[in-house]
Amino acid sequence: AFHDDVVIDRDFLWWLHDGHRAVREGDWKLVAASGDPWELYDLSVDRAESNDLAQSHPDVVQRLEAIWNRQLEETNRLASKTLPPKKPAPKPRAGR
Repeated sequence: AFHDDVVIDRDFLWWLHDGHRAVREGDWKLVAASGDPWELYDLSVDRAESNDLAQSHPDVVQRLEAIWNRQLEETNRLASKTLPPKKPAPKPRAGR
């Protein structure tokens, strides 16, 4: 359950869904629809994400894209690990 006094401290959030990708760090949000170039938004002044700042802030785009790429690589690395086989559940004893 969620509590009002719980704070989750994160430096960034990132996600990938059906080819759509994004990373958010503070007020900056870098997003791209599947196959499209990155777009950058400053959510402190543009909550509707209507003013793409990617051209005017290439340094922020580069930093956030690097974060996104590192997270994707780490996720792929973890997903490719071979997990040990599960032990089968013990069979119930007769009469119990």
